[in-house]
Amino acid sequence: MKQINKFLYLAITVLVMNSCTEEIEPLETAFVTFEKNAMDITVDPGSQTEKEIKIYSANTTGSDRTFEVDVITDETEVDAAAYIVPTSFTIPAGTNTGILNVTLNDVNLSLLDQKLVLRIKNSENLFVGDDLVLAASQNCVDAVKVKITLGFDNWPEE
Repeated sequence: MKQINKFLYLAITVLVMNSCTEEIEPLETAFVTFEKNAMDITVDPGSQTEKEIKIYSANTTGSDRTFEVDVITDETEVDAAAYIVPTSFTIPAGTNTGILNVTLNDVNLSLLDQKLVLRIKNSENLFVGDDLVLAASQNCVDAVKVKITLGFDNWPEE
């Protein structure tokens, strides 16, 4: 009798788990975010560099979508003459990926990281991800730059 009960429970479990074939349609959520929350940019002394930053949306549409980008000057440490950030970017039709090209010049940059903070401008019916913090610095020509990042859990005192 016990063996029959075990077989019966197993059969019911298999039937219940395999009968879930309902497909859920994706929501038309208007969400846009940078590919990362933090990135490094280094510039050779006396020159400039361009950084390609990918931006993703939660869905694809049949038309181009344009979004605005702001430089958060209160949090930015890089000299305003050192960077060129477009005020908007476009995500082409049929895809969920856009490109933002940021140009950085060697104007008052040091070997230490300086922050350049970017934010996708929030509007009605649009949800945006976190700000992007670009760590801008001058490239070490004759040396190796080492960056150590320590990540702590919820109890860093341990």
